[in-house]
Amino acid sequence: MARVTPPPRPAMPSSRGPSSLVPSPRGGVVACLAATLAALAGCGDGGGSSQSSTTPSGGAGGAGGTTTSTPTGGGGATTTTTTSGTSVTCGDGACTQGETCGTCAPDCGPCCDGATCCGNGVCDPGESCATCAQDCTDAGGAACPRVGMFYLGWHQPAYTAVQATIALGKPVLTVEDVLRSRVESGAPPGPVYSFDQILAQNGLDGVAANFYYQATPAEGPYCLVHARSPGALNYDVTHEGTYGSGPVPDCPNYAETLARHAEQLTAAGVDFVVTDQTNIADDSAFGDAIQLRPFEVMLEEWRALRKSGVRTPDVAAWQRLSAPGTMAPRVLAVYNAPENDRMIPRDPATGKKLFFYPDLDDVDPALVAAVNSNGGKNDILAVPMWVYKQAKGSWSFFAACQQGALLDDGPCAQTPTLNSVVGSQLAVSPSYQLSYASLPFQAVGVYNGITLRKQFETAFAVKPHWLFLSGWNEQIAQPQPGAPGPSMGLETDPTAVDRAFVDTYGAEFSRDIEPSKEYGSLIYDLVKSCVRVYRSGSATCDHPDEPCCQGGNWSDRYAAFDGPQGRFVLYSPKLGEGAGRSALYSCVAGASDAFFSPDAGCEGTAIQGQVGFVSTVKGGETLRALRRCFGPSGHAYSLTATCPAGTSLEAVLGYVR
Repeated sequence: MARVTPPPRPAMPSSRGPSSLVPSPRGGVVACLAATLAALAGCGDGGGSSQSSTTPSGGAGGAGGTTTSTPTGGGGATTTTTTSGTSVTCGDGACTQGETCGTCAPDCGPCCDGATCCGNGVCDPGESCATCAQDCTDAGGAACPRVGMFYLGWHQPAYTAVQATIALGKPVLTVEDVLRSRVESGAPPGPVYSFDQILAQNGLDGVAANFYYQATPAEGPYCLVHARSPGALNYDVTHEGTYGSGPVPDCPNYAETLARHAEQLTAAGVDFVVTDQTNIADDSAFGDAIQLRPFEVMLEEWRALRKSGVRTPDVAAWQRLSAPGTMAPRVLAVYNAPENDRMIPRDPATGKKLFFYPDLDDVDPALVAAVNSNGGKNDILAVPMWVYKQAKGSWSFFAACQQGALLDDGPCAQTPTLNSVVGSQLAVSPSYQLSYASLPFQAVGVYNGITLRKQFETAFAVKPHWLFLSGWNEQIAQPQPGAPGPSMGLETDPTAVDRAFVDTYGAEFSRDIEPSKEYGSLIYDLVKSCVRVYRSGSATCDHPDEPCCQGGNWSDRYAAFDGPQGRFVLYSPKLGEGAGRSALYSCVAGASDAFFSPDAGCEGTAIQGQVGFVSTVKGGETLRALRRCFGPSGHAYSLTATCPAGTSLEAVLGYVR
């Protein structure tokens, strides 16, 4: 999945094989790619059937209309030539530009009222920017603002490991399950688990490709792929049913999963998704299973939904383009398949299909040029995307608030991209990381939706043409070795030493928007509400009936303390008493012995005041135990597994972030 420096990018499992990383001569690679693209350019009508076209009809100037249709052979397909000279073939199974449900129902599906025809290239009656941004324009004739979603489809290895765990009769665990079990005070809520029980004890590290579920999707774990049929696009017998370290079964219920996602995303106002293909640049069985095949299957299933009158987002790839780049021709083959013509998001100014690539130091300009050329068709626009490169015109898939990970009541004011090749763009997410998400204050966290609401405030003010949300079903991640400290909540787990997560951690420090068993639909419902406000054109969150515009400021719910043993965040005194939290007071014994106490009377010493409320429950946003320690020199507190030198533990006061 997409990763951000300074932490090192994760090494792919050794099962990928070293051959996939061996570079080949640059000239040979580019020539090979060019030849492949040239061959693909001849496939625009799908299947290479013989076609005939007729001379354009109509008066001088060719105003309006098309020619009469000409049969092209079996199956009832007919070719029509437009006044611009473009040929379209009704009956070839592809709803191409120039065809609509009205002119070619066999390819484009039935015409229907409202938004269910969205994606056919025509703003049908009942459609608008709010219901079908792909096809419509605003009241002034300008292209509708677009709302995209980063989408991860890498689940096959992790899902396969889940099924293997069930077969072994062992508990299926997420990182969040382990965190919540390892309490430092009181009776644990159930069995106490260690990190290595998720995969290592079951011998499933390799099967899972070292991917750990961080939290549990509301509908349970799933994956999206199945083997291709012989002769299908991109079929490779060495790839089918494998990802490099052994056989992998087809994913059950992939069609139902993708239908559910289409419904959820369109209901949230999302009109295109960008699939994560950012780590693997070269063709391999592993790259096929976690990058290319999910992209293909999503298009297959959503194309079928559209033909049945069900609305879906458009789909674009975010493919790494570093030499030799042998995965790029396979991705372009999907772009060039005629049946996908209306499934790919387009630049409204040029009509070109959008193809995203990670803006990394290893980008090969020749590969970027080859993608833009697309075998001489010049119908693709390659768009760079990463983070912190907005000034050079690159899209950002997440953007940090000006406060970094130390949120407060000030505006987020994350940086937009104002001059990308397709116009202005802004990233919005419910969390974001600065470095390792599992280390203290290296990721901002969800903060009960406050991070998301603050990021949307920037979107209302900036009004970008392209709003990009991160992300969907990003529940898995690989731990990285050599971390500079222990992961929050696992300080006492020896099986987790020296390992930390970058992109996502547990339920709280996650960009994931999909509903989960831990957080329910909190973030998803907020996204739906905030997108409605964004689509309304408001410059501020001025819809008091919308959840996006409710909830108060950061300080209404949280408070921060920064002292000699480190910074922590707890619940604000403004929040008041409530289930799952306990008051914490600042006290002083004698002249200068400062300490924390749950006693409002400070145990008979001087009362400084209430600091806030600590959580009495570990998990979610409160993963760190707050320890009170005492020694000959007085009191101290600790946020680690041990008390400071010269002191010993007096009590665990609760849990903080």
